[in-house]
Amino acid sequence: MSRARKNGVYTPHLILVDEINRKIYMEFIANSVSVKKLVRSLPDYSHPTMKELIKRLASVIAKMHNADIIHGDLTTSNFLAKATNETFESEDKVLEDIKSKGFVLYAIDFGLSYMSRLAEDKAVDIYVLKRAFTSTHPGAESSFEELIEEYEKEAKNADKIIERYRKVEARGRKRLAFG
Repeated sequence: MSRARKNGVYTPHLILVDEINRKIYMEFIANSVSVKKLVRSLPDYSHPTMKELIKRLASVIAKMHNADIIHGDLTTSNFLAKATNETFESEDKVLEDIKSKGFVLYAIDFGLSYMSRLAEDKAVDIYVLKRAFTSTHPGAESSFEELIEEYEKEAKNADKIIERYRKVEARGRKRLAFG
């Protein structure tokens, strides 16, 4: 997480690692909702908040990949959208503020993350997000393609990574079809 943060990705701050009791204490991101909840609250995938969200998700993933960080579990549940205002009494108010005034995007849950320079690993990271994204948000396939286009603008060696992603995607489709 700290490496991601050093590379421009918002993550919760690590407060304490208690090795004896095997506990990790992190910053609580107040006034936030999961991206999954945010997307589900939108009237449709063409909403301006969705367009902004796609750009920010692509940027965060590109920043991680540019730093050779493979998240390992990219899902819309592992990103938080934090409202820009101070305090809200309900999740509905947080969602309202996010849609009207904007948000900061946080990456969370780095439990499966690792370091790798391989285009294959970055491609698989993107493929995991695609599978999670399209199964959790049916009909959002075109939004995911927009995410790929935005990712290509920021990621180093994006052409190689996306070429590899298309191969990973083809392998995944073949496995689904033939077992």
